[in-house]
Amino acid sequence: MGNDEMGLLLLLVLALMLSTEARQKRPQTLKRQKREWILPPAKLLENTDYTHKEFIAKIRSDKDKGAKVEYYLSGPGADKPPFNLFVVDQYTGFVTVTGILDREKYPSFNLTGIAKHIDGTLAEDSIPMMVTVLDQNDNAPTFELHTGNITEASKKGTFVMQIEGKDNDQAGTSNSEISYSIVSQEPEGTGHMFTIDKKTGNLYVNEPTLDRETYDSYKLVIKGIDLGGAAGGLTGTGTVEIKVLDINDNIPTLEKSEYSGTVDENVMDVVVMRIKALDKDLENTDNWVTVFSIAKGNEDNIFSIETDKETNEGILKLIKPLDFEEIQNLELGLLIENVAPFLEGGAILMDVDVKISVNNVPEVPAFIPDTKTVPVSEDPNEATEDGVITVFAAVDPDTGKPAEDVSYAKGYDPDSWLTINAETAEIKLNKIPDRESSFLVNGTYIAKILVMTKDIPSKTATGTIAIQVTDSNDHCPTLITKHNSLCSNEKTVFVTGCDEDVSPNSAPFTFRIITDGTQGNWVVEVINETSAALHSQEPLWPGSYELQLEVLDAQGLSCSANEVVIVDVCTCVETEACSLMAARLGTTSPKLSAPAIGLLLMAMCLLLFIPLLLLLCHCGGKDTIFPEKFNDLPFDAKEHLISYRTEGRGDDKAVPLQNVPITLGTQTFFGTAPASNFTQHQTPTTFQTATIYNKFEESSQSLREVNDAYRFSREAFNHGNGKALQFSRKRLGIQNRTVLFEDIALPDTFLDDYYSQKVVCALPVKDGLLEYDFEGHGSFAGSVGCCSFLESDNDLQFLNDLGTKFKTLADICSPPISKPSLTCKEGDVLLYLSSSQFTTPPAL
Repeated sequence: MGNDEMGLLLLLVLALMLSTEARQKRPQTLKRQKREWILPPAKLLENTDYTHKEFIAKIRSDKDKGAKVEYYLSGPGADKPPFNLFVVDQYTGFVTVTGILDREKYPSFNLTGIAKHIDGTLAEDSIPMMVTVLDQNDNAPTFELHTGNITEASKKGTFVMQIEGKDNDQAGTSNSEISYSIVSQEPEGTGHMFTIDKKTGNLYVNEPTLDRETYDSYKLVIKGIDLGGAAGGLTGTGTVEIKVLDINDNIPTLEKSEYSGTVDENVMDVVVMRIKALDKDLENTDNWVTVFSIAKGNEDNIFSIETDKETNEGILKLIKPLDFEEIQNLELGLLIENVAPFLEGGAILMDVDVKISVNNVPEVPAFIPDTKTVPVSEDPNEATEDGVITVFAAVDPDTGKPAEDVSYAKGYDPDSWLTINAETAEIKLNKIPDRESSFLVNGTYIAKILVMTKDIPSKTATGTIAIQVTDSNDHCPTLITKHNSLCSNEKTVFVTGCDEDVSPNSAPFTFRIITDGTQGNWVVEVINETSAALHSQEPLWPGSYELQLEVLDAQGLSCSANEVVIVDVCTCVETEACSLMAARLGTTSPKLSAPAIGLLLMAMCLLLFIPLLLLLCHCGGKDTIFPEKFNDLPFDAKEHLISYRTEGRGDDKAVPLQNVPITLGTQTFFGTAPASNFTQHQTPTTFQTATIYNKFEESSQSLREVNDAYRFSREAFNHGNGKALQFSRKRLGIQNRTVLFEDIALPDTFLDDYYSQKVVCALPVKDGLLEYDFEGHGSFAGSVGCCSFLESDNDLQFLNDLGTKFKTLADICSPPISKPSLTCKEGDVLLYLSSSQFTTPPAL
């Protein structure tokens, strides 16, 4: 072997060694097995059928050499909507399309390729796979309805609105680029009124002749072509509606060039006529509504005009009454304009005449003048013979003569002063006028007179009667104050007069002293027209003085009776006048002073303070203010309710009564009076003095005598001819005509004896025990039944003796026998007193 061959062999060995070392030092990442794209996916065109192709993409993993690997797809279009549009062969990794693609629905698909072993474990990491859908010009432009507004008479080139079509193809490409044009216009009018920019779609005014009154709206058909209008582009159309807005470019006009109307006289607030205004502008807008005004002929504001906005009519009204005798015809000039200002100027004075004629109608009678003043004197001597004070007749305004076929009546007469003749309107006084009446105002009496027509319907007018009552001197002057107080060291009294009449029948007054009825010497000093000072010419002592004055008015009239002034003179202290002293002594003020009010408030506060103290009081507790002041009760308190409904038998009490008969000694009762004080027809009678009681016996007769002893009968007093005794007031010493023995009372001893004996007679005392269970013996009559009278022999003997108890009861109930029990000596007259002259003893 040569040297050259050996060198080559060494180089080969060295290269192998270096190659082995380099493989050992290579990073581990270089050893990772990876998948490889057999055929990358291409961009797919929409609307193209790729279903016949074997695959559009292929994926394969290197791990399928050593072990079997299965392939899967995930994402929209595979296992998500739209499902199964893309599928992969699990074994080969071929990806195919099962349907037609639409870019407008799905412009792209983001899929994920997955390789798994048979046991389900991932062979490698998932790899994304993007499928892009290319656009085709398969969508024509579309338009929505467009509406817009444009003012009439707009200039050429005025922007109206922008038309915008829509193309669903890919934006920014020629497939979605639209070219605009106007296909048609309705109504056609005088030409193409609008134009459109083919690129932007902006719509403009093409002609300045838009007139709302001619055509108030337009409808345009717009065409759009994609691909920028190039050949082969798809076409779409749309509609645009344009409304023409109104402006005040038409002046209002009237239906007629001349108007005429009539109106009755003496009426007001009536519609004379309605004037129709015509305007071509849009109705019920300010461009159409007409404003009417009267430019001439209405200087006195007799008429008014206003607009009816519903009909655009001017309503002409008469607001003041017209008189045919003064005005027969009127002519008005009208000014009309719209509410909105006119496009080319202001209001226009229409050369329109409105002629109005006044109709003459029978007028209502009227009082001319409507108020009549009548002077009347309150002096009845100045009244007229027939009593008529005036005639207030209504007149016919058309003729100026008194109204006919009318009647008159009172409308207002507050004090019924007047009467009126219904036919002649003669007014008489119903009573004598009194200027001092409260119904007069400033000496004037106001009444209302009515005049009524006799036609149907009746018309009425009112007139006013103002009766001015002239004053007469029918009231005499009097003094305002007739009682005065004066200190003893003063000598002047002031008096003031008054008179209900007015000048010259009132002040100035004249005061005169009437000496005959005046105490003391007084002189008069005049102070003013209504007052005077009375000066005493001698010192005044305390007391009351009467002064008589004669007060005369300016006409010399005075009252028939003089005025009497009472002057009370008293001694005054240095700090108090006589009038103040009299007021203080004679009156008591009902007002409470400040100290009294303070005391009342203190008392009220004290009443409120006491309950507050009771809240702090603890009965017998250790915390009380004075615990030592509380003592324990000497007995145990009962802490339960006590029963009071038990009723036991009462104890018998023996009440000792005076059962010994009391014998009253011989008494002469009261006194005697001489027989000469009786009337001359009385027959003298002799009585013997007897005792009231001589002996008491427990019998009915004794009981009657006891009763008779205290019965002062009028029969004994009127003994003889039955006439009352007459006593001399001087001999008895009784004054002021009081009744004899009116206030005499019986002595206590007499009353004790009387009641004791009466009780003993009524029921004797029983000292033994009383039996309450004994109900008496049986009745002698037996039982009273339905047949008891059949066997009875009418034996009533048992009624003769019913026992002592029944006899006592019968004696008490039987009327007593009247007999005199008191006598007097011969020649004397017994003063027999009636029982009404004594204080009646109370009944038992």
